[in-house]
Amino acid sequence: GVKCLSCKLAPLVVKRSCLLTDSKKGQRTLINALLAPVYAMGLISANKSRLIKSHSLVWGTTALQVALHRGWVLRNTGALLNIVNGGFCAGFGWGAVSLAILYMKSILAGKTPEIDAGFH
Repeated sequence: GVKCLSCKLAPLVVKRSCLLTDSKKGQRTLINALLAPVYAMGLISANKSRLIKSHSLVWGTTALQVALHRGWVLRNTGALLNIVNGGFCAGFGWGAVSLAILYMKSILAGKTPEIDAGFH
């Protein structure tokens, strides 16, 4: 989880969001600008590999949370469910902090992270 968020997903989101604001790179279209968060996560306008990875992450996490809260995975809704939810919150918090730090570094340094942005 930590390696995926800090080393792969957060740099990808920062790079794609920076490229969206740069009109010289050719990625600034109306649909990409309107759906900027979706674009930055790599859920649209990406190559097949990036689309599969991004959609798997989003829909897999969503399906796991729905299954947990519906009681399909854990029948006990007590402390164990709270521990799992705490893990989700800690993971998303770590990802948000990592994203903010990388974005600030990118702004201060004036360059985007060195990662494949996953374009067509």
